[in-house]
Amino acid sequence: MDLHFAVLGGIRARREGSELDLGSPQQRAVLALLLLRHPHAVPLGELVHQMWGENAPAHAGGTVRTYVHRLRRTLAAEGDPGRDAVLVSRNGGYSLRERTLDLDLAVFRKEIERAHGARKAGDVAVAAEHLRAALALWRGPALSGAHGEFVLEARGRLELERLAALEERMACDVELGVPPGLVEEIASEVELHPFRERLWELRLLALYRTGRRAEALCAYREVRDLLDAELGVDPGPRLRSLHQRVLRGDRDLSRPAPSAPARPAQLPADLPGFVGRSAEIQEVSALLSGNEASPVVAVTGLAGYGKTALAVHVAHCLRDRYPDGQVFADLDPWKEDRQDASAVLLGFLRAFGLARSEIPEGLHERAALWRATLSDRRVLVLLDNAEDGDQVRHLLPGSPGSAVIMTTGVRRMDLPNAHWVTVGQMRLPDAVDLLGALAGRQRLLREPQASTALADACSGQPLAIRVAASRLLTRPRWTVGEVQRDLVGKLGDVASMHDDCHVVGDRLRRAERRLTPVATAVFRLAAALGHEDITVDVATAVLGLPRRQVVTALEQLVDSHFIDTVAPGVYRYRRLVKAFAWRQAQLHDRAGCEAVLRRTGRSRGARQTQPPLSQ
Repeated sequence: MDLHFAVLGGIRARREGSELDLGSPQQRAVLALLLLRHPHAVPLGELVHQMWGENAPAHAGGTVRTYVHRLRRTLAAEGDPGRDAVLVSRNGGYSLRERTLDLDLAVFRKEIERAHGARKAGDVAVAAEHLRAALALWRGPALSGAHGEFVLEARGRLELERLAALEERMACDVELGVPPGLVEEIASEVELHPFRERLWELRLLALYRTGRRAEALCAYREVRDLLDAELGVDPGPRLRSLHQRVLRGDRDLSRPAPSAPARPAQLPADLPGFVGRSAEIQEVSALLSGNEASPVVAVTGLAGYGKTALAVHVAHCLRDRYPDGQVFADLDPWKEDRQDASAVLLGFLRAFGLARSEIPEGLHERAALWRATLSDRRVLVLLDNAEDGDQVRHLLPGSPGSAVIMTTGVRRMDLPNAHWVTVGQMRLPDAVDLLGALAGRQRLLREPQASTALADACSGQPLAIRVAASRLLTRPRWTVGEVQRDLVGKLGDVASMHDDCHVVGDRLRRAERRLTPVATAVFRLAAALGHEDITVDVATAVLGLPRRQVVTALEQLVDSHFIDTVAPGVYRYRRLVKAFAWRQAQLHDRAGCEAVLRRTGRSRGARQTQPPLSQ
């Protein structure tokens, strides 16, 4: 379930592109407060106080509970509001589960953070692009459509963040040479916010750098008179100093500050204490370090098995070999703000200091300019969640020196020069080591057998191991054995499945969406077979599908890493994946489950509780 929230304008929520009805202004205010306080729970009493202050009605608590109930139903997965709750009760209050939160405010702040990083690195043009991306998220006054005591105050705080970002973007534009229209834009903002001296500084500097020195001096007199008349104060020292430099015609002031050579460093953060994957790390590193002019290494595997973590880790280990920069793009097709190849190329070229006016509009022209830009550089390109070979081809270097690491969930891409590295299950010792690194090694040493069993139950999936570690940390009085038995006992139980297990399920559901309808049906219903291995003959007989369709579906499942081939015509699930497939079958194809169970002679009780987890 893909949920996207927005507060930078009207309060909105969308699921897979469809707008959700969030109800009355008061109900929207409850959601707004939970979004702004995320990930912390908001107690019921605080919700009442923030909504009404000292004038809360007698039954305000019940009213808030009603709002929460309606929001929970609105935000939950369609068809089963209780199974996949987004708004949960926690610590005597309410909160939004972290896995569901995709908030425009978080994206805004992340872009601002990136802009500050680019500024520190001397990449003013890149900083300006991040600031433009951040400001483009605003669609009007924040929290519009919500009523409550806290709304005005929160809206004011968010507006200050927007203004600071706008001023910083204008400062970057002034530094880059004052593009057309900037002087007028600054003047408009000065009219709206006449007491913000930073805007006046930018106005003076922009006027001076465009040869309008007299107007700059008039602007200073205007702000000096305004502050004296309205506030009884003089301009601040920065503005006074700037005025003196304009007054004496400072030549240095008329020149934009020189920018450092653009060497973008866009790699996501490496995981601290990265554990395991020594064989895969060695393989990827060797392929990138070989004699090939511009190697392309494609890391593939099932969702949650650490493709991105591995690629990022190797990229950090090898970044010194690519001194001219490292660029990154997330090509995930399920993201609301998915970028096509043309948009990615625009970002890459801007990261290397090209002005927007220097970059052509056409995809093929941009790709040619990208190859030319890399022709005398050594750059590492990291492409995450790629699915489209045509898209990737436009992003590849065209000359020796640079390299590409990409991650993808499928191996069907037509990239003849790519070297493929499959990321499967972690080795069991590495899985135990990762569990200990996350949950505390001393605790695991007290129960070595239970710790090994818990790591084994996670099927060597790093994401599942992290979830298991989280359960250990939040249950300090439980033994490792109790956590392991609880996890295994509920792997296939839809009704009592752990909330945090949905984190694993979400990744697998997104990967499952890429399957054909027949492959989806085979994937789910074959989990009901009471055999450790799946053969084509048994699957064809039990599933009631033509043999050709079954073979095609099973091979697609292999290509998508949902099942493994153990011999020609023989396939096997990983334990965690089998449990997921069984849950999906129970939730979405009860009739198919019943048919398979009748054909296999399994009991009705088995259908309702545990899947046949024989591995």
